[in-house]
Amino acid sequence: MVSVTKNEDDLSDENRILVIGKSDDSMALKYLNFLDFSKFGFTISNLDIEKSIIKDSLRLDIENIEQPQLMDLIAFSQRKSGRPYYSRVLFTPGDSIFLNIENGEIRFYGDKASHYNFFIELNDPLRQDWAIFNGNSDLYKNQLFNSYKKKDSFFRDYITRHKEVSKDFINIVGSELKYEYLYHLIRPINTKNKTTNTYSNDGSDIIFLNHITRNSEDLFDLSEYFEDITIEDFKRPDLINNDYFKRSLVLYIRHYFSNHDYLDYSRSSFYREKECIEKNLSSDLKTYAIGRLIKDYYSKGFGQGKLDHPILRNTIMEYLGDFKEASLINVMNEILDDLDTVDYALSEDVLSEKLIRFSKGDTLELRQILSSKRTKVIDFWATWCILSFLRPEY
Repeated sequence: MVSVTKNEDDLSDENRILVIGKSDDSMALKYLNFLDFSKFGFTISNLDIEKSIIKDSLRLDIENIEQPQLMDLIAFSQRKSGRPYYSRVLFTPGDSIFLNIENGEIRFYGDKASHYNFFIELNDPLRQDWAIFNGNSDLYKNQLFNSYKKKDSFFRDYITRHKEVSKDFINIVGSELKYEYLYHLIRPINTKNKTTNTYSNDGSDIIFLNHITRNSEDLFDLSEYFEDITIEDFKRPDLINNDYFKRSLVLYIRHYFSNHDYLDYSRSSFYREKECIEKNLSSDLKTYAIGRLIKDYYSKGFGQGKLDHPILRNTIMEYLGDFKEASLINVMNEILDDLDTVDYALSEDVLSEKLIRFSKGDTLELRQILSSKRTKVIDFWATWCILSFLRPEY
């Protein structure tokens, strides 16, 4: 067995976390990383970390952790299975964490070992124990709720058995389970990975999945599906560093609370979502949601046109002084830089391009077409594309 010992000199300071680890897998120590969900977009090893490895021993000093938060611990393996080591861990400022990786398993030791081992024990034997969406939203909802209750029951039994766990642990971990359930409720698990034999979501939301799998033409009633879930469930600034809380917050605003008939990332959708955020959220939750609104819409092309360009830019400038988190500020500045490089003027080469006029068979320069006040439809296609031959049949 690989043993872990504690030295008196290894006591943590305030806002610092000490991780001492040993392993029979040298790669696990060398490539150990953390996913930090306190950032605008979660990042790998974007922490103030001092790392040292001597033979089979690891020491990590993580600085500037200001409040308890969940992070993912991930390490690669040299074992034949190749399966990485993984666990979600509650980090608390001032903690010392003693980590042992042996025979392909992670285990934590120390005064607060019960804080660190919860997700390990939850995942085994309950690994991947969430409902799978097979086309019936009502059945999926009931099965998913049963999955959640099973996990919540395990959690309540755990804190009964480990009376030493803190109030932060009870609040943060319990909330993580709840908002993971809400996340899977709006973004169902529906795709199997044949390599890992696990299930995940393909990026689709319940509204879309239910639409393509229903046999009837009845409208999907979101209010009935989500029942008593309201915006009040998301007024939790204490969970701003919580992974599934932030994922769910954005999705519910976008697909439920903003009252979209459908989401097209248009100006009206942007305004509706922005109004919902400003009306219901405040402080860090508000700025995070606005940041996600800007980033997500921009990634879908919003801000590239003449009409929505000033809308997006003005929204960034409106909130730029309120953004506090460094990675959020960086993302907003990058979008601003991109917006400032947009030039709607067409080059001489583009204006000189020849286009075929189907009605007469002659050619025109693009500048001639654009100079006309009449509405024109320009059809771009290539001779090698099969659709170009089918196009007249449409």
